[in-house]
Amino acid sequence: MEYLIKKDYKLDKCIEIFENNHKNFVFDKNSITDPIYTKFVCTLDDEPIGYAVVYPHNDFLTREQFNCNYSPEDDSIYIWHIVVHSAHCGKGVGKFINNAILNEYKEHPIYCVVDKNNTPSLLLHNKQGFQIVAEFTQDFHGNMTTFALLKHD
Repeated sequence: MEYLIKKDYKLDKCIEIFENNHKNFVFDKNSITDPIYTKFVCTLDDEPIGYAVVYPHNDFLTREQFNCNYSPEDDSIYIWHIVVHSAHCGKGVGKFINNAILNEYKEHPIYCVVDKNNTPSLLLHNKQGFQIVAEFTQDFHGNMTTFALLKHD
């Protein structure tokens, strides 16, 4: 089994993955086809099995409409979301995608925001060197949700 990363690849399949396994932690399906974002698509035998959407600007907290009192650096990168097809969860796909992002943007501070109830995502990011730099609570799609802002240097 060899995973490969392809950028902006087979986005229609990424939409299917989103619909299969976003688990109500991710709601922004439109980011998959929006050209302002870079998509890191993990493939197996040339078929997408997971992906990440990366936003290359530091205004991500405003763009996401998060009420977090934190100021990211000007050259920040933001992982908008990572979704892995349910048939491939627990097989290192999320880690593989994250490693590709960390490699690509190693000269930049990299951030992500994770729902504090999303234990798999928190564990994945923590194991890869992300640290919580802020926490905030706000209404998110009709639910009061506590989030962690994580940063990797």
